[in-house]
Amino acid sequence: RYPGTRATPITDGKKVWMLSRDGDLICLDLKTGAKLWSKNVISEYGAKNTGWGVASSPTLSGDAVLVNVGENGMAFDKNTGKGLWANKGGLGSYASPVVFKYKGKEYAAVFSAKSLVVVDASNGKVITSYPWKAKYDICAADPLVSSDGQYIFISTGYDIGRGALLKFDGSKLTKVWQNTNMKSQFSSPILINGVMYGVDGNTNARKSLSAIDFMTGKELWQGTIRFGSMIAADGMLIYIDEKGVLYFVKVDSSKEIILKSGQVLKGGKSWTMPVLANGMVYCRNSNGDLVCIKVK
Repeated sequence: RYPGTRATPITDGKKVWMLSRDGDLICLDLKTGAKLWSKNVISEYGAKNTGWGVASSPTLSGDAVLVNVGENGMAFDKNTGKGLWANKGGLGSYASPVVFKYKGKEYAAVFSAKSLVVVDASNGKVITSYPWKAKYDICAADPLVSSDGQYIFISTGYDIGRGALLKFDGSKLTKVWQNTNMKSQFSSPILINGVMYGVDGNTNARKSLSAIDFMTGKELWQGTIRFGSMIAADGMLIYIDEKGVLYFVKVDSSKEIILKSGQVLKGGKSWTMPVLANGMVYCRNSNGDLVCIKVK
């Protein structure tokens, strides 16, 4: 079911890295499309594949490319593919590794099947972890880390869905709050001026777009827009629901303010977040339909 790629490719402007559902990590030359190197990060490192296949995107950290495969992630030289560190075996999950800095040191938050793990981004050493039970082992929304690296929000969906804010002090994680106000099945939330905007609930949910106070977990508002994915730009949330309706929503902590909306895709599932580039918004669905909208 749901054939095709799961993860979004990444680029540094010269090369492109992509990760297939079967664990093939591939590096291409951006200008020519030539393959520079590839390896299977599941078979070569004794890791287990997830039930729905690898769905996390690679993440860059200096000269390393990180992947959420194996229990605590892996890292490879981005130019050669040489293994830098790997926590072999175990089961990862569907969220992408999130690289962040805390007091000048670089870490990676890896949402595995059973816990949130914080590792030293330079060598993969596990610094701390926080246990997290998720239905079907699906931890798919990326961890949301505050700009100072001190707080990390994690969330999962399904019928045991909940979210929690954790405090990181460089050596351990402690819970600040936990509730069911933001149960993200797989759309990653966004933090703007102390307010977290996210998709609360699972696919087919009718009222999903919500705003939560980041530090307290208090719900500020729950809107009217159904399940979807989003990005933020220019004081707006650019949000596409799973039925292919595109919304421009004002960033506002007091209420949902829809500035403009319209049907841009029909059929299939519109689960992929919109992309904004050079005044254009690009949206695609599971049928492979791609649409470009000029933004004034």
